Amino acid sequence: MADDYGGLFGGIAFAFRRSDSYLLRAYVAASVLVGGFVAIFLLLALVSWLGAPAALGQRALLGVIGIFVFLPLFSPVLVVARRRRRGAGSRLGDAILGLAGFGFLLAVYLALFISDPNPTISPGLLAPAFHALDALPRRYWVAPPLLSVASIVLAIRGTRSLGTSGHEGDATEGSEAPSESMDATDDGSDGAEG
Repeated sequence: MADDYGGLFGGIAFAFRRSDSYLLRAYVAASVLVGGFVAIFLLLALVSWLGAPAALGQRALLGVIGIFVFLPLFSPVLVVARRRRRGAGSRLGDAILGLAGFGFLLAVYLALFISDPNPTISPGLLAPAFHALDALPRRYWVAPPLLSVASIVLAIRGTRSLGTSGHEGDATEGSEAPSESMDATDDGSDGAEG
């Protein structure tokens, strides 16, 4: 039972302890910090909206924002925790999911930057890129997060087979597959005899 974890916080700690990818561990720490900041921000917004007369739809918007931020933010970490619990994780798969998670954080930053109505002056090498992003219409803010969520989904699906090619995955699947087929054979033979 030492390998079991309960809830979001247990899954996050389990993924941090069990993963051997430093990139994923860095993403776990970053996702906890960003998630805490977003939770405080949403809590303060809720308190200010409760103090002022606001429509129920505006208050419900906080929950929608929370779902759309927290789900992609923590899904790479929880997928790694689930795979590691089953013994099917791999270092490369964890690193790819960590990279996809950092891509989501960058996408949220870009979405906030694009949606900002104030012009931004950015000196340095990236000034042309920031100027091009600043020139985009504000309605394009949704594009970076949507592309990032799609990349997280593709990373989860693409790394599914990486865990089965590792030594842990082969040992786990090799030991479970015969027992399942033997159970099915035993059930079939019992039905034939009875």
